[in-house]
Amino acid sequence: MISLPTIGGPPITLATVNVPVGIAVSGTTLYVTESTGNVVSLPTSGGTPTTIATGLSEPAGIAV
Repeated sequence: MISLPTIGGPPITLATVNVPVGIAVSGTTLYVTESTGNVVSLPTSGGTPTTIATGLSEPAGIAV
């Protein structure tokens, strides 16, 4: 996952996730579905993803 500054500049790496499919944001938290069957969360400023669900069958969209 990367962030692109709106005022220009180089991309910022937020975290490494496995084939992200769906992305949602709530406040300062990103929620990402991975094609591997996981849902992870991480701070919008970047950091280590926290797995919040596993074993899903091809999760796609996500809403919070």
